[in-house]
Amino acid sequence: MKSFEGVIAYLLTTIAPRNADFTEFSDAELMEAILASGYVELELSRETYRPTVQGA
Repeated sequence: MKSFEGVIAYLLTTIAPRNADFTEFSDAELMEAILASGYVELELSRETYRPTVQGA
């Protein structure tokens, strides 16, 4: 959830203020926010994370 919050924060604080007549985000702007926030890298790292089992 924290990584998604980063995407939203970037959209609202960086992209939306660029246009005074803002009404919606484009696909390119969404992709920019996802890449800039590190969302993809963080989610991929979760995919490969394997917790250590104590006593195994």
